[in-house]
Amino acid sequence: MQSERPITPSTLSVKDLPWQILWDKEKCTLCGKCTAVCPVNAIELGVFRKRTVKPPLGFLETPASVYKAYYGIRQKTDPAYNCVGCAMCNIPCPNDGCEGMVVEKASKKGRKFYACNQYPECRFAMWDEPFNDVCPECGSHVLGVKRPKGEAPVLSCRKKGCGFKKPMPSS
Repeated sequence: MQSERPITPSTLSVKDLPWQILWDKEKCTLCGKCTAVCPVNAIELGVFRKRTVKPPLGFLETPASVYKAYYGIRQKTDPAYNCVGCAMCNIPCPNDGCEGMVVEKASKKGRKFYACNQYPECRFAMWDEPFNDVCPECGSHVLGVKRPKGEAPVLSCRKKGCGFKKPMPSS
């Protein structure tokens, strides 16, 4: 049965959306990189208030409410900012058996590179900016964006032994 009402941001919850962003308060550093790379601005940094009810020991006292504020990531429910599932906010490490994520790091000289957050157990690293797409030849989930001077950007597979390359799709 179809609804007679239009879909508005106030009528949707995150569970109604086709793609749901998993955010772990304990692991997040609140750097804002995931919100910066989101192509549709589906996530945003926010301040949240958590209410905890402390029940009394007896029946004569009323329950006490304690409020705590914390910073976190929120997924927008507005259909105009619907997550498209590109996973740019969370790029998995392409090495077999590794459950880490590709993150931006800096070398000793300050040059930016991208590596697995499970270092030193996982040695995956690359200079090229990662692009979350599947390689049609080997199935790897991380392609690198090469930007040759004076030429159009090229996507290339970062897995050893795979030589896949294609022009960067225009957005």
